[in-house]
Amino acid sequence: MGNMTKFIIPSDEVQLKGSTSKLSSWQHSSDPSKIDGAKIYPESITDDKIAKSKVLCQVAIPIVTEAQSVTDTTLTTLNGWTIWDPSSWNLDRVQKVEVELEWESGGAGDIDLYNLTDGSKLADLVSPSEATSHRVERIDVTSAIKGLTAAKTLAIQAAGDGTNPVTVYTAKLIVTLVLG
Repeated sequence: MGNMTKFIIPSDEVQLKGSTSKLSSWQHSSDPSKIDGAKIYPESITDDKIAKSKVLCQVAIPIVTEAQSVTDTTLTTLNGWTIWDPSSWNLDRVQKVEVELEWESGGAGDIDLYNLTDGSKLADLVSPSEATSHRVERIDVTSAIKGLTAAKTLAIQAAGDGTNPVTVYTAKLIVTLVLG
């Protein structure tokens, strides 16, 4: 291309069609290269244009809401469950999924995240080898949850050592979502 003549039009001279506003009214007071106070058409910013770098929120999804103890060595499904449906989430925005587990054990035991729909263990949460005092901890289950491709009913299974119980007080999925 040959030489081009550039025209610079001050933003306070540009009037927006159908409006009494001028482009200068959208400029940030300390940085005129930024927009401040303009309304953006909702469909004009798609998900792929938003940076995925900052935590937006954490969503707590209850699974077990009341204390339950199991002494038997056979894994037992506790009362309480939730449905995880990947089509209800933008999985690109799900940064992490954890189970927040409040528990204790009188001896050895096992607590798992269980896929009730398919009858399979999704994740080992804790496996105490001895008596363990009351704890609240988060266990990362991101790969297990993001690996689900269809709606599944999730539950918690627990087992004691045959003599001493494992007690689950509460369990919930903690889904951390990100947005720029």
